Amino acid sequence: MEKEKHILVYFDSIIGEEEVDRVIVVSGKGKEEDIVHAYFKEFWGDETVTANPAMRYERQDGAVGVKIRGWTVLTPKEVKVLKRLLYM
Repeated sequence: MEKEKHILVYFDSIIGEEEVDRVIVVSGKGKEEDIVHAYFKEFWGDETVTANPAMRYERQDGAVGVKIRGWTVLTPKEVKVLKRLLYM
């Protein structure tokens, strides 16, 4: 039985000319790329488009976007620490 993976994703949130560094933890089973894509593929609902899954996503009007910089698979111990620090 495949275990659920927790992935810390590093990405840039793009609004016009401005880019802001962000991180998020996504979870799921399967390949890392598929887990990341499953989260971002509907970032703006039906208006989300991508030509490069698990790399870049944009809203259909091109006004905003997300550029994935990379990710790290978290160990169970790291997940516990993050939960304790973020959800106290």
